[in-house]
Amino acid sequence: MGKVFALSGEDASQEDNLIR
Repeated sequence: MGKVFALSGEDASQEDNLIR
């Protein structure tokens, strides 16, 4: 999933919140 965050900086914030 980390790669996805790197590719989509904006979505990274939202996805990161879901993981945490």
